[in-house]
Amino acid sequence: MIRIITFKRREMMKKYTIGEFGKLTSTSARTLQYYDEIGLLKAERTAAGHRSYKEEDFATLQKIISLKFLGFSLDETAKYLRNENWDMKDSLVFQRNMMKKKREQLDDSIRLLNLAIEQIDHNHKLDPQVFTSIINSVQMEEEHKEWMKSYWPEEFVEQLYDRVKEEQEEYEKK
Repeated sequence: MIRIITFKRREMMKKYTIGEFGKLTSTSARTLQYYDEIGLLKAERTAAGHRSYKEEDFATLQKIISLKFLGFSLDETAKYLRNENWDMKDSLVFQRNMMKKKREQLDDSIRLLNLAIEQIDHNHKLDPQVFTSIINSVQMEEEHKEWMKSYWPEEFVEQLYDRVKEEQEEYEKK
């Protein structure tokens, strides 16, 4: 029992070279160097000046990769990483919720693509409105909505988005 605890402590203190860290995370050395240069994932330096990564850097890189997948810019990711009020659970819950939203967007896009395929199968022609629905679904809807809120009242923007969604649903029923 003591050996296991000792082993775990030793493992927690393990340092990884850039090559080891990159291989374990499927991240290129160049990407890790860039993240280090811009301060997103700061590596420690060995006495010889080589980059060295520690256990907690895995969690940081996981956040970076997840946020990148979700469409966050590196600047937005840096702001997120600087939020010291979040513990690991808060961070993971946030990422999970964001991925659920992304999945919903993908499900909407897939539904619209299926509709387009059905329409081609039945009519051999695709209505331009289906294209606009697909385009709108694929675009970063939330970013667009936030941008609109900076110019118009939030209530107006929400009503507009609700109306567009209702129109899409009505069109799909045809």
